[in-house]
Amino acid sequence: GRAEQQQGHFDRARSIFQQATDKHCANNVHIWQAWAVLESKCGNVSRARELFEAALSLDNHNAYVCHAWGLLEQRHGNFDLARKLYLTAFSKRPQAQVCVALGEMEYQTGSIENARQVLELGCEVCRSGVADILVAWAAIEEQVAASAA
Repeated sequence: GRAEQQQGHFDRARSIFQQATDKHCANNVHIWQAWAVLESKCGNVSRARELFEAALSLDNHNAYVCHAWGLLEQRHGNFDLARKLYLTAFSKRPQAQVCVALGEMEYQTGSIENARQVLELGCEVCRSGVADILVAWAAIEEQVAASAA
């Protein structure tokens, strides 16, 4: 499915994902997530949400699914749900990408102090990617300073 998706063969990729979930890999959370991401990229938001829900029904705290779904919800302005998904992902598997996404979203929604707290926590608990967190944090502080000037 992913190879077809990368080549722009979205209908073929959908067909492969459908076959995989129908016949071979119905319990594979990664297949469901990959399919959800495809639908999200194609603009099929409601279908993507259904597929993310299916993935979480198999593993209700999967950090990768929560992160990917959080990105979708953030793009569509559903910040409360995105926050919940990011926090679930971060609590299960503290990763810099999730921390940065949550910190940037907090800044985007006007919660500068929350953004700082999230990024500081990420620097303390993430085993790798701290440089990415610091770069994101510096960019936020630069924007805060520019808007105050």
